[in-house]
Amino acid sequence: MKLLSVLLLTLPMMAQVNSGIPVPSTKISDFAASPAPRSEAWRKDLTAGERPGRTLYYWSVATVVAASAADAASSWSGREANPVLAGPAAQFGVGSVALKSGLVGASLLLQHVALHHRPGLYKRLAWMNFATSGVLGGVTVHNMGVR
Repeated sequence: MKLLSVLLLTLPMMAQVNSGIPVPSTKISDFAASPAPRSEAWRKDLTAGERPGRTLYYWSVATVVAASAADAASSWSGREANPVLAGPAAQFGVGSVALKSGLVGASLLLQHVALHHRPGLYKRLAWMNFATSGVLGGVTVHNMGVR
């Protein structure tokens, strides 16, 4: 649990390093003849029309949130097999919902940070989210069958 806390706190700080800022030149001739800075080329790549998979990604986020909510609803007041999410007497309750929501929110936040730095990952993260939604949907079906 401590490792997860350390990762959640340090990864966003590590993402603050901006490698897109050009290194200042010490020669005047290099400065006058240099093309547009790298940071401007990076901004051009982030225009809305040049982000393939962006809509697909937003739909995948909606499915992850919906599948997580369905899983929480199907687990409510039931016996929880996951010891991390289990509350007192291994029952799924308010604390379990808060922890589950926090984990989903943290993963979506990490995806947001990753997409800010690498916009080409929209499609890959979208398919990863759809796979996660499928797994959570399967868990929901299982939970409804156990009741």
